Amino acid sequence: MYAYNPRKLEADVLRGLMRLPEFELSGFTARAGLTGCGVTVLKDRSFFGSWRASERTLTWTYANGGGSVYFAQTVEQAIRHTMLMVLRSLEAQRRAAA
Repeated sequence: MYAYNPRKLEADVLRGLMRLPEFELSGFTARAGLTGCGVTVLKDRSFFGSWRASERTLTWTYANGGGSVYFAQTVEQAIRHTMLMVLRSLEAQRRAAA
């Protein structure tokens, strides 16, 4: 039987993000959370958001979301959602510069 391991899920998200050259080339980085749990996503040197595994679900917490969260059931969904947030951020940055 499969043993649930939240740290493995988080490590898989981190590894998946770091495998995408577009992620880092866009000015984003990811690292293990400061407490050893979760995945912290940074935009340049600023906190952008984080993933944390709990109860077989990955939970995204936005840096400025006022408590809003996103729930992913798979590592692939978590990576896809992170990249969507990256693209939205880049689009907002582009519009602000125009």
